[in-house]
Amino acid sequence: MTQPKGGAPGESALLANLAAETPGVADAAALTLSLSEFLAEIRGWNARGNLVSQSDLSRLVSRHVAESLAIVPLIDRLGVRQILDVGSGGGFPIVPVKLARSELAVALVESRRMKSLFLRRVGSRLDLRNFWVWTTRVEPLAQLPATPESSSLERVAATVTEEMPALRPVVDLVMARAVASLADLARWSEGLVRPGGWLLTFKGSKLEEEIAEWKRSPGPWDLESVEPGGPGVQHVVLRRT
Repeated sequence: MTQPKGGAPGESALLANLAAETPGVADAAALTLSLSEFLAEIRGWNARGNLVSQSDLSRLVSRHVAESLAIVPLIDRLGVRQILDVGSGGGFPIVPVKLARSELAVALVESRRMKSLFLRRVGSRLDLRNFWVWTTRVEPLAQLPATPESSSLERVAATVTEEMPALRPVVDLVMARAVASLADLARWSEGLVRPGGWLLTFKGSKLEEEIAEWKRSPGPWDLESVEPGGPGVQHVVLRRT
């Protein structure tokens, strides 16, 4: 097995263990190598792109990769095929998820140009197919017109001009980590998720407050589940009615 690049020896071992423990991965060594290439890109770009905080550089694997791969079984259970990742930042959790499940079609929404450039570089360097990066905010994306082609991320991506599509995507799952309140995400995602689809968010210490705020105006959403996602992290899943 080729040794992962960058990080301390203990981090390399943890990365290999996480890859091996992720259900449904046929080649854990290949996943480990791809994840290590991704982390090397983060370390190389972080000074100019502010992808993660300096304090988090020492726990890219123990926190960020671990939290990202922890949602793979949940995504499997939901049976999704197309994901819109909102506020993608440095690529967590969507890049590790895509590496673990290459068959997923994913679109990354990131308003900051330096970060979107980084994400495109990652997609190119790791040869990720059905992987699109759009430089925009989710609010204007949600206001775009929808057509029958909106149900295909590939067709929506074909309409992109100036880094943003002309059509509104309608996907199985909108996912967001450390982006806005649950109430705001639910409101913005109403037109981006197909009926019967889901919104998946990562929440921390203010979970109960955010759920209470969302329940005051729930819109077309039901609370599907709240599940532990690691130390101090809860996965909140809303289902679109």
